[in-house]
Amino acid sequence: IRACMSAGVDFAVMPCCHGEDGARGDRIKYTSKSLGVSLSEVTDIMRLGVIDASPGYSARLRTIDSSITPENRILIGTRSTEDDRLAQSKMHGRGMERLTRKFLRIERPCSSLSHSQ
Repeated sequence: IRACMSAGVDFAVMPCCHGEDGARGDRIKYTSKSLGVSLSEVTDIMRLGVIDASPGYSARLRTIDSSITPENRILIGTRSTEDDRLAQSKMHGRGMERLTRKFLRIERPCSSLSHSQ
């Protein structure tokens, strides 16, 4: 994944190795147990997040029949076009506006309660 993104190319990978040593591996295992989700699923979701958070990339997940392999997730990274980036930026802005409005609605009742006491 890292090599493809460094080269600036589209890619599709079907990871089969999900173990990691050290403190990071321990945190991933803890997260997996806490959520009741397999280690490989947590790892692949994290990988999707890394791809999607990388400037110029969009991430997608596809699957194949699990009878072929239980590790049936395909992680896809595609280079974004300028139009994609603009649309994503607008969508992000709208999402932030909605989140702000919701926060303000939640915040108002709390602040009005403290003023009435």
